[in-house]
Amino acid sequence: MTADLFTALAKANAVITNPSKDGKGNYGQYLTLDALLDHVRKPLAAQGLSIVQDVILEADRVQIVTQILHSSGESIVFGPLSGPAGANWQQLGGAVSYGRRYALLAALGIAGGDDDDAQGHTNANPGQSGSAGVRATALAGRATEKQIAFLSRLMREQHISEALLADFCRDKFGWDTPVEGLSHLSKDHAGLIIDALTAQAKADKATRSKTADPDDPWVSAPLIDPETGEVAR
Repeated sequence: MTADLFTALAKANAVITNPSKDGKGNYGQYLTLDALLDHVRKPLAAQGLSIVQDVILEADRVQIVTQILHSSGESIVFGPLSGPAGANWQQLGGAVSYGRRYALLAALGIAGGDDDDAQGHTNANPGQSGSAGVRATALAGRATEKQIAFLSRLMREQHISEALLADFCRDKFGWDTPVEGLSHLSKDHAGLIIDALTAQAKADKATRSKTADPDDPWVSAPLIDPETGEVAR
């Protein structure tokens, strides 16, 4: 039975508000896990509720299981929420914090500010800094298969994992990549990432070409536009 827990959770939800974004990136603000926990613990505790989150690693994925406990002994489990684990401890830590934050928001039925999943934003000018560089926009649908394939190639060539890509997008654009994976990117976001990684690859190529062997495939291999199939200039 979970009657006591449900009653307590309903009372807590009546007073828990959506938390404000407290972290600031180059292109906008985001909600940190610390701020979220500080925001919800007191109203939950007032109703005899507490939170436990378990982290499970499976292959290259991290899974977050969120459990809400009541002083009566009742409990309810949410999840797991699964996402990319990353290639090292630093990336894993970021993935765990990211997953815990979104799992807890979903379990409590609250949001971390407007467009908290960052899918309602895109960057008006990737070279422009500050919040003016981000504007709200309607999504133009999911990224195409060609976009995902080309993005995956760029990531392989530049040794970028999904967790590292999430860090890159958070720092450069001010939004997070979907925890569900690259296939859940919007067309606009996929295009921005491709443009940024292509520019980075060209810059790296120009640097290498000054000293590298002309037969080096990194120097001579062309970049192919994912939409037209033509060599990118």
